[in-house]
Amino acid sequence: LSALRAIGSTGSPLSPEGFDWIYEHIGADTWLFSTSGGTDVCTAFVGGVPLLPVYRGELQGRALGAKVEAFDEGGESVVGEVGELVITAPMPSMPVAFWNDPDGQRLRDAYFSMFPGVWRHGDWIRITARGTAIIYGRSDSTINRGGVRMGTSEIYAAVLGEPRNGRTLANLRGIGSTGSPLSPEGFTWIYEHLGDHTWLFSTSGGTDVCSAFVGGIPTVPVRRGEIQVRHLGAAVEAFDEQGRSVVDEVGELVLTAPLPSFPVGFWNDPGDVRYHDTYFSMFPGVWRHGDWIRITAGGSCVIYGRSDSTINRGGVRMGTAELYRAALVVDAVVDALAVDIPDRDGTGNSWLALFVVLAEGTELSPETVAEIRRQIRTACSPRHVPDEIIHVAAVPRTLSGKVLEVPIKKILMGDDPTIAASRESLANPEAYDWFIAFARERAQRASD
Repeated sequence: LSALRAIGSTGSPLSPEGFDWIYEHIGADTWLFSTSGGTDVCTAFVGGVPLLPVYRGELQGRALGAKVEAFDEGGESVVGEVGELVITAPMPSMPVAFWNDPDGQRLRDAYFSMFPGVWRHGDWIRITARGTAIIYGRSDSTINRGGVRMGTSEIYAAVLGEPRNGRTLANLRGIGSTGSPLSPEGFTWIYEHLGDHTWLFSTSGGTDVCSAFVGGIPTVPVRRGEIQVRHLGAAVEAFDEQGRSVVDEVGELVLTAPLPSFPVGFWNDPGDVRYHDTYFSMFPGVWRHGDWIRITAGGSCVIYGRSDSTINRGGVRMGTAELYRAALVVDAVVDALAVDIPDRDGTGNSWLALFVVLAEGTELSPETVAEIRRQIRTACSPRHVPDEIIHVAAVPRTLSGKVLEVPIKKILMGDDPTIAASRESLANPEAYDWFIAFARERAQRASD
């Protein structure tokens, strides 16, 4: 983990022991930041700033634009004492209404009943004299014994102690996987290390529909490398290029009937031009999601990745996941990203590049390159051997862990990087910056 620079923590307060564990096991030069906010406001109130010191068990500062204070029971702002987390000025992302709440009474009861006109979020917070903050958990689940209030997180920390090796996972019943297709080797690893009593289910859908199309069900067998079923209410099919439904063949993932959570339009898209181009241009009237899927005769599914990042060599199509699986067999390779860039001369040829992250202490020697090519030739086909293998420090990924294949392909084809991907959605934007510079250099060489 030598390249790891920062770790973020959220969901529940990170205990001081958690801070100790991180620094003992990962290194004192790691920036450990904890954040706290709410899904109802789609943002964080308090969090981290890399320029400020990290204090054990504390959040570094209040977020810009968030007028966070700690209020006592009388509605007075306090410092160095535990109080209710309140926001004393509006934020743009605060909800303005609840569904099915015509007079706004539920909204007022939820946020403004304790301190009229002041948003109460429902967490205990202590703001220190130096401006840091400590979250103690939900104020409506606080333990009050003899007038002494304490958050449940302190009880949990005392019971659980610091993270340590050897804790039993005997009570683990299920593991969910999403973000990218889980390889058959991933299934094997889970069952070898955690036991065959574990229900391993993989899901796939989209943030644009706020839902999953295919996923797991505990009453159906788990098959290695497959997603168990199509979800109820999701009319998922695999379409070939002619728009025909196929079984046991790789095709475009489509939905032939609407879902309640489908978006009905895009912001700033007069006439719904971009909306229709995105989802309905290939099969009129049928939602094309942009993933390759194979639906088996038994009703299970296999996702092969994005169809718009597919490798097409000599008319043979292949998902990038298969190429990655072959490349990662090589011990020196720890991560990879592949893009297939069509030539602009209309010949049907393309430039297939494989960008690889190498294990510490290794280099992209001619022997390593030859071994990568050999593995891909054997596992995939000679046609899918990359034209070029390039060493990179990191593969850019989204906050959910997805490899940034399509945006990288777009910028290598000349698209504006600021439109191809949003830096705010990336887990490691500096890796994206490397590809932006690489695309510019490649374009310059082509024009010389």
